[in-house]
Amino acid sequence: MTALLPVEKHNVYIRNTILKTVFPGHIHHADKWIQEIQDIGDKMQRGTNLKCDMTNYTDLLHNPNYESLKNFAVDLLDLHELYDPEKQDAIVDEMWGATYKQNDYADVHAHYPSAFSFVYYLKGDTNSAPLIFADSQNNFSIPAITGTFTVFPAHLFHGVPKHTKQTERVIIAGNIITKDKKK
Repeated sequence: MTALLPVEKHNVYIRNTILKTVFPGHIHHADKWIQEIQDIGDKMQRGTNLKCDMTNYTDLLHNPNYESLKNFAVDLLDLHELYDPEKQDAIVDEMWGATYKQNDYADVHAHYPSAFSFVYYLKGDTNSAPLIFADSQNNFSIPAITGTFTVFPAHLFHGVPKHTKQTERVIIAGNIITKDKKK
């Protein structure tokens, strides 16, 4: 056995900002978007980290009905210290819908190599399963309140505990990549 050099171990906490607000177009779009997501149905057959009815990753991405939501996600990044709009472009490159019924959940996962991820609650309430950030102190969570829009660094591990209510929890989620602006 070889002798080990002295090794120091340091626990360093890195600041991660999670932005939470309300999508201003909620009243105008929510009912239509919920219906569209449910009409698309479960294309992923629970084969992802989400164990619920889920569209594929691009079903909503190129649909012009969702441009306002994509633009809102990118505009909101201007408030995030990990993004510099002077030096970078932000692009929504995946966007999907999901409907959680009773006993549905999402395994803890991250969205690396994307730069940011977002979750928009189309339908939920204080009794709906929250979005939980598993690698945060005290498992920081975002309640699933209708209209809430959250953006976070994509490397953060997150999940959804079992949704125990009979009412549905419906979301639109997506990933954002960043690219350096060309000079």
